[in-house]
This record gives sequence, C-alpha cells and structure tokens, in this order.
Amino acid sequence: MMKKFLVLIVAALTLCGCSQEAASGNTNSTASGESENSTTATQSVVKTSSKDTSDDDSKSDEQRVSFCAVGDNLIHETIYKEADGYSGEDGDGKYDFTSFYSEIKSDIESYDLAFVNQETIVGGYDLGLSGYPLFNSPFEVAEALKDTGFDMVNLATNHALDVGQEGIDNAVSIFDELNLCHDGIYSSEDEQNAVSIIERNGIKFSLVSFTESTNGLTAPNSYSVSTFDDDEYIKQKIQNAKAVSDVVVVSAHWGEENSFETDDFQTYYAQYLADCGADIIVGTHPHVIQPVEWIEASDGRQVLCAYSLGNFLGGMLLDDNSLSGLLSLDVVKSSEGIKIENVHWTPLVIHFEGNQSNIESERYGYKIYKLSDYTDELAGKHVLNGYNGNSISIEDFESQTQSVIAAEFLS
Repeated sequence: MMKKFLVLIVAALTLCGCSQEAASGNTNSTASGESENSTTATQSVVKTSSKDTSDDDSKSDEQRVSFCAVGDNLIHETIYKEADGYSGEDGDGKYDFTSFYSEIKSDIESYDLAFVNQETIVGGYDLGLSGYPLFNSPFEVAEALKDTGFDMVNLATNHALDVGQEGIDNAVSIFDELNLCHDGIYSSEDEQNAVSIIERNGIKFSLVSFTESTNGLTAPNSYSVSTFDDDEYIKQKIQNAKAVSDVVVVSAHWGEENSFETDDFQTYYAQYLADCGADIIVGTHPHVIQPVEWIEASDGRQVLCAYSLGNFLGGMLLDDNSLSGLLSLDVVKSSEGIKIENVHWTPLVIHFEGNQSNIESERYGYKIYKLSDYTDELAGKHVLNGYNGNSISIEDFESQTQSVIAAEFLS
C-alpha cells in the first residue's frame, strides 16, 4: 500500500495563467491559476494520496477526467449490526459492508474519480460502536468505500466530534492507510494546513472541506475539524489549494435537515466559496436532495454547486431520506484552461426492509440502487412503504427529483 507523503511547495512556484471561455449548456470554463487577490501562504504542504493514472501523453492538448459524487454515508446501528452478520460470528468485532454497495459499485468504478461524504466518524471498534445521536463506525466502513471505488472522502461533518480527538485520530489513520484522499478532520496543525491532492490523467484535484455544525460539541483542539466559522481561514485554505492544483473541489456540509430548499447560509457561502476559488462545490448534510446550479464567481468563472446530494446510505425513517443523487461530470484540461462538461444527475434509492412494528431495531437488507434499476416489487417491500404515512414508489421519486433538480442536469 502506497504511503502518504509530504512535499513542500515553495511560494515562488508560479502557475500558468489560463484563458477563460464563455460556455453554454452544461459546459463551463474555469481558470486554473490563482486569482489576482490571492494571498497564498509562504509555503503549502501537499498530501498526495494517490499515484497519477496519466498515460503520460504529454503530446495531447487535452486531458479528461470523469468525476462523480454521492452524498451521506450514514451508518446507523441497524446497518453495522447487519454488516456484523456478513463477517465471521456475531459480536466478534468483524464487519463487512460491501454488500450494501454491490448494486452501485460498477457505476462508481466506471469514473476516474469518485467522492463520498462519510457522515459518521470512523473511530473503530475499540472505541465502542454507536448509532444516533453520537455515532461511531467500524474501520470496515472505510475499507468498503475503497472497495466500492471511492477515491475522495469528506470527513468534516456535524458528527466529526462524536467520539472526540481519539475518534478523529483513528479515522485519519485508517483513511491514510487506505491511501484515500480526505479532508476535514486532523490530528495536528500541520495536517490541517496541508493540501490534499489526488491526480488523475494529468489533472490535479484538491479537496477542501468545511462543516457548518458540530452539533454543539466543542473541538478538543483548534485544528480538530474544519468549519465555516472563519471566512479568512476558508479563503486561505481554498487559495492554498488553488496554488497547487488544477481543480479545487470544496465539500460543504451545511443546510437545514430534511429541507429541499437552500437556506441563506448556503446561498451566502456558495458564492463566497466560488469567489475564493472553488471549481466544484459538493454539498451534503440535509439528508434530502437540493438543487444544482452554476454560480458566477467574482472573476467570471462558472462554478458548479450541488447544494445537497442526499443520503447515499442510511436508515432514516422518512421516505424523502431514501432518495438521493449521483452527480457526474467531465473535467477537461487543455491549453485554454479547465472546463466542466456533461454534468448529469442520476437519482439513487436506498432500499431496506424490516418490521414496521419494531422498526427502530428491525431494519435490514440495505442496498443502494439507481432509480432506473429499482422495481415496483422492491418498492413494495421497502419497510417505509405505508409506515407513518410514508410512500415508496418509483413515480414519487421521479416526481420529487424533477421538482428539485433542473431539467438541464437530468437530460
């Protein structure tokens, strides 16, 4: 397994200025260099978490990377208990989560780069596993994400502090060990100041993460978790990433839970993140889907913002929480700069069955499906169908998707 390594990047490093192109439809241009008001620190530390998969075709004028993002990987107690049954003996501390992702794995693997939000802290078995409200998930969750094909993981969530600094340290360690690009929680100030970079096909992507809330828990250290509390910190973190990468992906954990509409906080920070240099903004936390739109940054770039992708995996008890989305796009790098093309939203469904009379404890059979692969037969078996007025149907999920996501991203 390839070890993470640190490389010092001196401020004198200069980036080539790239021209911006006007675009229409789902194609937009973004400059790959710094903005004029950049205040990049004297030096940035780069965490390289994956080898370059480029074919080293330096003669080609164009490099292309396919990218996808999904929402909250929310490990409720019923999920990890089911995973316990798939590995060894019950209660032996061994877990296997891979079956939950089996129906979507080939889709995730088809992209050059795949992002997921790890909602619950992966602190490991030894700290004591737990579900709502203070979560702690086993290391096998991270292993299953890698097995499914994910490369880039947000760890800055409202549950980041649920088991304190020890949980953070353990989570950072396992994602480092698995060689996955991650950001949002840290074991030291040096880690917080580092830039997480992953390279695909000659294009360098950086991940920068922030969370709006930690559920009222106080961070044990100033560096423990990356939040939206300080605008200057946000600006500096993004500009440091911009200085050493072609594309800045910002993970924004924000918004009101169970609301299909964005709030003022999201609207303000979406624009601010774009103005600071974000190229792609991936929103998570509301547990339901929210709109996708292009935002014009102060320097004229068009920045893609998906406000919420919904729950990727989870066992919440509202039908709305079982609908999510896979955002996909192509990033194209050429002599003209960086362009984002072919933006598309693919609806996803979390399926699970159970016993409605004891639904808190008896939920099982978790699977993630593309809505296009979901069936009426499966919908009829969903434990939420008919529970407390919930309705699980393909037609309802299609209608809800069309009411939230603009038609240009669904065609």
